[in-house]
Amino acid sequence: MAVIAVSRLGPNSLDPAFAAFWLRQSRSQLGNMNSQELASCVWALGRLGLQPPEDWLQRHLSCSAQLAGCMSPQQLAMLFYGCARLQYLPDVLVTAELLMSAAEQLPSFTPHSLALLLHALGMLRLKPNKEWMALLLEQARCRFTRFGAQDFSGVLLGLYRIRYHPGERWLDAFAQALALKVHLLPARRHAQIVAILRAMGFSCQGRPFAWVMDEAAVAAMCDRDAGSSASSSSSSLSGTLQDGREKRG
Repeated sequence: MAVIAVSRLGPNSLDPAFAAFWLRQSRSQLGNMNSQELASCVWALGRLGLQPPEDWLQRHLSCSAQLAGCMSPQQLAMLFYGCARLQYLPDVLVTAELLMSAAEQLPSFTPHSLALLLHALGMLRLKPNKEWMALLLEQARCRFTRFGAQDFSGVLLGLYRIRYHPGERWLDAFAQALALKVHLLPARRHAQIVAILRAMGFSCQGRPFAWVMDEAAVAAMCDRDAGSSASSSSSSLSGTLQDGREKRG
């Protein structure tokens, strides 16, 4: 689909006339779309910052819910993330169908899709029930060592936004794994993670990886990054979570 390719150019990159035409065409073809096309449409809209009429979204997401059982983990993550970028929370029944499908497939989520899903839930301020969250947190914990540097930020920010405390043991494992990847994070993203951990009341004082939360070390890294070019910093801070696509390789 052309709009998927154009969406990679970022917000406000689509001609308004073409956008209106595409929305009409996609609506007329809604009944023929497969799960990949349904998820990609919403992801692309979010990426473009193109807000369709509410009735368009309602019909599109209703069809998506009907095919929720056919959606892959990547497609579910993309769909939720697209909704989050559009600041649109689907109705209760649609949300329940999508969350149920995600729960059934959580063991198959890649680390990045899992981080993207939780990041999207945080943006939507959507807190699933305790049983669903317990399953997600366990799957995340098992993948910590395979998280990309930006995935740590997405997961923790998602939890913070829905005001969900994962427990001390989970945070301890999180910080321990983070210590192995923190050198890959932009300094300000690192500082954000530290601030959230502290807001959650977490402290790893006395542990071998306690330096991860050392304020002086974080401040020094921020000072180091302050000397970098603005364009380089902006590119780093955008991160892979802004793309919504699976990492390859």
